[in-house]
Amino acid sequence: MPSLVDVAKQLGKDAGIAVTCRLWDATPCDFCCHNIDRDKEEELVGDYPTSGVDFVFGGGAEKFTNRKDGRDIFNELRVNGYHVSRSLDDFFAYDKNSRVFAVPYDKDTPLPDERGDLLARASMKGIELMNRNRKGFFMMIEGSQLDDYGHFNQLDMLMKETLDFDQTIGRVMKWAAEDGETLVVVTADHETGGLTLVNGDKNEGRVECCFSTRDHSGAMVPVYAFGPGAEHFTGIFENTDVFKRIKQLLTYGVIK
Repeated sequence: MPSLVDVAKQLGKDAGIAVTCRLWDATPCDFCCHNIDRDKEEELVGDYPTSGVDFVFGGGAEKFTNRKDGRDIFNELRVNGYHVSRSLDDFFAYDKNSRVFAVPYDKDTPLPDERGDLLARASMKGIELMNRNRKGFFMMIEGSQLDDYGHFNQLDMLMKETLDFDQTIGRVMKWAAEDGETLVVVTADHETGGLTLVNGDKNEGRVECCFSTRDHSGAMVPVYAFGPGAEHFTGIFENTDVFKRIKQLLTYGVIK
């Protein structure tokens, strides 16, 4: 089954991802790898060298080497034309092309207080490099730990991750507004924690919330869209329609 990365590459566009989690986690793998089992982590990581994705930023270096199958995935990526960055300095300094695979951390990226605006900077780096392709690009950006802290019912960390993701999208939106030719879609695959706002005071900067589960809930998630084609993301629809509509817009520029 083709992903949106596959669709973009078939159309001659660039494709990339930027996440704050391990690159063997479900969301990045969903866009770049092909396997029926999300828990087959080494197999999933082994798909990256031939995935076709151009730009990758995330964590999880420990499963790229010292593997049970003996493969050195970083070396395979280099053989396939990627510039592999194992440090932030090298990553942000690289400017030759969009074939960048940056994995500066063994597992997840650091906590929000430690990493600062790293997700925003990494995302804008990817946009800068991939926008050189005259046919355009597709990019998936994830605030990955939003899900984790929903599972943990940790409101303070969830708020920090939400703010980090909001600031990242703010940077992307500002760029898209100036560009005028880029569609931005912001959504989630599910809600986690059954979070409900029960009280608060904006003047005091106080929020009171309650969680109802440590798992995913059945709450409907919002879809926000900005730019050309945004009118196709209104109302209530199945989450699989997000894929279908983006695919059609990538392919035809309109919804047929």
